[in-house]
Amino acid sequence: MRSKLSALLAFFLVAASPALAACPCGDDCACGKNCTCEKTDSAPAEVTHPLQGVVKAVMADRGMLLVKHEEIPGVMGAMTMAFRVDEATLTAAQKDVAVTGLLVKRDGKFWLIDAKFASAATK
Repeated sequence: MRSKLSALLAFFLVAASPALAACPCGDDCACGKNCTCEKTDSAPAEVTHPLQGVVKAVMADRGMLLVKHEEIPGVMGAMTMAFRVDEATLTAAQKDVAVTGLLVKRDGKFWLIDAKFASAATK
């Protein structure tokens, strides 16, 4: 009787505990025991905000653009500040040219991504 009770108790503990009843496909399974073994991307999506402004300086040595931008509602008021950018954006940027793009915060630093510049003729 005691062994049946122990076995029954062990069954309920295993069935009730997700940690003890791990999915057979591995630790990174999306849905746990009895799953379909579909993997999910656990990285959160980046939060972006539209940005419009004018390039005031290209700081190639620092990998940044100094941009005088309009207010970004809910994020920051209009101001002039430096944004980190990728190499292609640095190459395309010109002083006093309008820019639009997306503001994103990565590792505590502000980046301007998906930047598009007005043609020099439409300054």
